[in-house]
Amino acid sequence: MSTRFLWLAVATVAMSASKLSYAQIVDLNQAEKQALAQDFIQQQLSYRQKSVLEQGEAAAQWADPMFKVGLANIPTDSLRLNDDPMTQLVLGASQAFPRGDSLAIKRVSAQLKSEQLSEQSELRKLQVLQTVRTLWFGIGFRIQAQQILKHKQHVIRQNLDNMISGFALGGMQSQDLIEVELELERIQEKVAAHRQQEQALRAQLNRWTGLSPDQNLQMEQPDWASTNQWQPLQNSIEQQQNLLLRHPAIKQSQTEIDYQQQQVALTKTAYEPAFKLDVSYGRRWSELPSGSSRPDLLSAFVTVDVPLFPEKRQDRQYQAAVYQVSAAQAERDERLRQYQGQLSEVLAQLQFIQQRLSLYQDKLLPQAKSRIQASEQAYQANTGAFDRLTQAYIQELNLNLEYQKLQTERAQLQAQLRFFQGL
Repeated sequence: MSTRFLWLAVATVAMSASKLSYAQIVDLNQAEKQALAQDFIQQQLSYRQKSVLEQGEAAAQWADPMFKVGLANIPTDSLRLNDDPMTQLVLGASQAFPRGDSLAIKRVSAQLKSEQLSEQSELRKLQVLQTVRTLWFGIGFRIQAQQILKHKQHVIRQNLDNMISGFALGGMQSQDLIEVELELERIQEKVAAHRQQEQALRAQLNRWTGLSPDQNLQMEQPDWASTNQWQPLQNSIEQQQNLLLRHPAIKQSQTEIDYQQQQVALTKTAYEPAFKLDVSYGRRWSELPSGSSRPDLLSAFVTVDVPLFPEKRQDRQYQAAVYQVSAAQAERDERLRQYQGQLSEVLAQLQFIQQRLSLYQDKLLPQAKSRIQASEQAYQANTGAFDRLTQAYIQELNLNLEYQKLQTERAQLQAQLRFFQGL
């Protein structure tokens, strides 16, 4: 019995923990951390960075020395080692030396490639954050839209109940009753549509963060003080360019230029000679006529690889490396131009959305509420048609939804701006 109660206790604790995990509210900052923690591409880039450093260190070493051992000058008639004075046991070693500063250049090249991968990892981080933020704000809009629709549905339902009592007293037309029922059904359909889109966005968010589709989310506007002050950035092209030059994508392109310049320096070392030193020692067994041993032999050679005809190889390799530098510079300039255009577009859209939001706050929404009040008073006084009251409710509902949509678009544009800010 004690074992059974123990298992029941464990199961109860597990179920309680599961319920707590679902009940826990997750904010945007926590979702971002989870997305970055489980991003396998950043892990892949980290391993590649370590691999490049190891390969670069290996490539920056001297070639391994070579050793040889063998018998030389054995007479073929007797195959005896002491018949011919030139017969010897040869022991030798050779070492090749690199051209110029080629090893140091290879080490620097590997470090630049490692920097590129680090910048690529930072770029990936910004892309993940932007994606999570965009999805997050999209989910927030769908949730807010459902709340607005349900609230308006509740208000219309209350008015409908009052109107039904009026209809029983002959104060309402049956056509009006059908009309309001139809509008309620339309609102319910919109709620279902937003719920469907919310679930689709939650599924995408799950792919990045691993959060459950039923996870409670804290949909509050984050405190992005540096991003909210975007007006000075819009008015200064110089500030925009300075901002983009610090961006990981542009830094990655600049590092590629530095890497290709190192390859140009590496091709220049091909014009320098390469040396190889060979040293060998020969042990002889034959004797002099006097009976004394013959002296052993020591040999040393220096082999020089001299590029006497560089037109077909070295010149072409050098020119190819120069072309790669030009290609890398063109790629950086094109990426900088693209980012400049995208940043300008984001800033322009932020300006127009801010103007539209002000229009909604100052005029459209207050006017819609005033129209509802006037329509309600007119209908209650039997001086206004019911369809005008219904239109006033729907108009305010649509304006509220559009206002929330604009706020969501502004937040998503701010997420794009933070991508360019490297935040």
